[in-house]
Amino acid sequence: MKIRYIANFLILILMSSLLSCGALSESRRDATTVGQTEAYEPEEESMERSKRAMDRDEPAPSTTTAEKPKPTNRMVIYESSLQNTVNELEPAMQRTKLIVEKFGGYIEKQQVDQQNTVASFTLRVPVAKFADAMDGLSQIGKVTSRTINARDITREFSDLSQRLQNRKQLLARLYEILKKTTETKQKIRILNEIARLNKEVESMEARASYLAKKAAFSTIQITFRAEAKTAVNQGSAIGWIRNLRPQSRSLSGRPKFDFAIPDGFLDYREAYADGNSEFVYASPDGVKMRAATIDNNPRADAAFFKKALL
Repeated sequence: MKIRYIANFLILILMSSLLSCGALSESRRDATTVGQTEAYEPEEESMERSKRAMDRDEPAPSTTTAEKPKPTNRMVIYESSLQNTVNELEPAMQRTKLIVEKFGGYIEKQQVDQQNTVASFTLRVPVAKFADAMDGLSQIGKVTSRTINARDITREFSDLSQRLQNRKQLLARLYEILKKTTETKQKIRILNEIARLNKEVESMEARASYLAKKAAFSTIQITFRAEAKTAVNQGSAIGWIRNLRPQSRSLSGRPKFDFAIPDGFLDYREAYADGNSEFVYASPDGVKMRAATIDNNPRADAAFFKKALL
């Protein structure tokens, strides 16, 4: 009886040992399987997690410690426009160039219409010298219109910089995943995502560069318009002298006397005689000449008419 009891007890111990070994073996097998599966799964999850963070404009997770973006100084875009009336265009244009050079700026665009005696400039001046440049330009002639616009882009630039950093971090992470990936289908998917992100990075870098330049150099649009000069005494007692108008044609016909073309002037005598031009000669800087032969009424000598014209 004792022998049978001891035998049964030994059998129970043996079965318990076998079950324990089997459980341990199964546990090791499961651990090995999990380890093999997770060798790639974390990369998938990391990529998806990074993409979700990018979409929310949050810093992309990374295995390395990323530098925190430095605080951005206040950035303001200044844009202004001036319209000035001047006596002559050329001196006004020369003064404008000197002012721009003095304050470290440059002329981005220039357009001159000598026919209508108008000159327009697009000037770029460092932001620190914006007020000084505006004061200097306002002293050329007489200001008839003046506007100034200021737009704070500090937050826009900071947000753009953060999004750009996120995409660069995700690109770096995708390149790391690509090195470890052996499956062709997965490689293609990652490469497509890299190409898309590279385009976004290029676009964001171009936008950031544009904003930085606009904030560094203010924009000033200035237009000069030459005033019509009144060279005739409108109170003259002689009718045809009183009716002369410098800004429009008030003489008819063509002169019967010799009226030689001055140096540097253009000849419009034929068009003037046909009524298709308001002047006989004109210079590139806007000086215009008219002439006609008029009956001597009242009869008088040259000294009389000289005095009447003066």
